[in-house]
Amino acid sequence: MSNINKVKSNIKKDIEELNVFLSKIIEKEVDNFKLQKELNKSFGKKGLNQRMVKCLFSGTKVIADMSDIEKMTFADTCHKALKDDNLNIVKYYSDMKVVEWSNYINISETIDEIYGEDFRKINSYEYHGDFTYKQVYDYMKNLLWLYYPSTQRSSKYREVNNTMIREINVNKKAVNEISNLILDGKFESTEIILNCMILKGKTPQIKFDKMYKEIGDIIIKPNYDIDNDNYTICTILDGYHRIIGICKAVEIHNEKTGEWLEGKISCKLVLADIVRAKRIVELVFKRTDDDKNWLKSLEQNDFTEFVDMVVSNSSVLKNNVADIYEQCNYSNKVTYKVILTDTVKKLNIDVANKSATLFAANDMAKFIDYMIDIIEETKKNDVEFDKYYLLPNMFIGYLTMAYMLKDKDLNASNYLSIINSLREKINTNTVKNLKIDTKKCSVNKIIAYFENIVGEVI
Repeated sequence: MSNINKVKSNIKKDIEELNVFLSKIIEKEVDNFKLQKELNKSFGKKGLNQRMVKCLFSGTKVIADMSDIEKMTFADTCHKALKDDNLNIVKYYSDMKVVEWSNYINISETIDEIYGEDFRKINSYEYHGDFTYKQVYDYMKNLLWLYYPSTQRSSKYREVNNTMIREINVNKKAVNEISNLILDGKFESTEIILNCMILKGKTPQIKFDKMYKEIGDIIIKPNYDIDNDNYTICTILDGYHRIIGICKAVEIHNEKTGEWLEGKISCKLVLADIVRAKRIVELVFKRTDDDKNWLKSLEQNDFTEFVDMVVSNSSVLKNNVADIYEQCNYSNKVTYKVILTDTVKKLNIDVANKSATLFAANDMAKFIDYMIDIIEETKKNDVEFDKYYLLPNMFIGYLTMAYMLKDKDLNASNYLSIINSLREKINTNTVKNLKIDTKKCSVNKIIAYFENIVGEVI
């Protein structure tokens, strides 16, 4: 028995290793459209849903969402295209499983449209109606309703073999409870919220066929090609656990009876851009005990707009800032928006003065870029500061100095004096005392520490 358990343990470990390699591929090859085209072909040949490829590279699905057949198809295609032996499925699956995969062809019909019958039109951007449990199941199975990371609850991050893997944050106990309540006929249905995303320059494929008064049928045809003028995605803003619970209940009922489970759930369908979508999600989840830092990342106000201006003007920060601490570590970004926004608030920057903030943001971005450039040009392996200068929370300090010195006419000598002082004062003890290397650092303490350094040098 112990030998059998040992073998099972090794197989599980091997699959976890494959998950790590696939996560790295998705992160690294996000702009490799030739590879994604090959993956689409491979999925198509197997009769698998090609939308899964788009969803994985866009972040709306994660490795754990794939079935074994999908995962094997994905890995085998990448193995051949990238010549990476770490992706050879023979290393991870039994001979029987590989033969099963080789012979697999899915013949089930793919659904391409979302159809809502007898929806009430509130205005051009909001509709109310019901979806049957069978529709919920079909639309999720066919990847027509997506879990969009930018407008959903914070992801979970799990470390496997020194690599962080992102997972969708699902409370499995809650899903099981919902599923059981539905099967027992005791589920008190509440409204879910879906969003047909509005993006600048895109015309989503949504049609409302009015039948009488403001009642009619609504049809949405998702299109996941971001370069297409009719790019269309339908995302879940509220109700993900209920939706997953419904899907589980439908599957269980169908397996037991061969019939589809009867039932409906109310839905509010909105057409919103990402700013309004975040606002809706923020209002919904303020009623729960969700991660406060993640809720902060959804904020859209003068402070976040100012941070966005600094980031967009900085070559160091542009496309290199995550939303929250965990995401920063997972995606290898230099820092994260929540901490930058907190810093701006605590520095009492007058972000309401739009004309002044535009110049301030640009000057601060240039300061940060110049600082990092000089640090990297003069980097020394035997200096402790040079091991820590790119810790995410160090940007509290850089932002502080940038704000203090934005109106100063600094030369290279001034920058070197500041950097020499940083190298002299910031070491392992400083990092630990200020908790710069942890999520729960004190922004005020770090601001004060860097203010003192500037005060001594300039």
